[in-house]
Amino acid sequence: MLLTARQDTPATYADMRVAIDAICTYLLIPCLGGVPVLGLLSVATHKPFLDLRWVWVKALLGISTFEGTLIVIHGRAKPSAVLADRIAKGEAEPAALANLVATEWSGLVQIGAIAIASIVLGVWRPG
Repeated sequence: MLLTARQDTPATYADMRVAIDAICTYLLIPCLGGVPVLGLLSVATHKPFLDLRWVWVKALLGISTFEGTLIVIHGRAKPSAVLADRIAKGEAEPAALANLVATEWSGLVQIGAIAIASIVLGVWRPG
């Protein structure tokens, strides 16, 4: 959404931030909650996985992805939406939002790198 949504006015930017917050609340958080739980359940039900180191590294990568996404994306979604709305109404300066989301892209890149490492590890499955 950050790349493709219209952002030509403060109001459309605020709408995009509200949409990001809604996606985080109703889609991202439930999925984030389910993935680590289901992954750990699969390890618990398939006993040979308990002795494989790569499974535990993958579990740590999954937990890191969960925490990073929770902090970087969900943690900034609501405050960014509220602040963008205040900027659209003329109640706040745009610089305040710039400070809030300054590290957003670097956080997304880091989460993406961890997720890719987790996928590679899951496909490669070293002995």
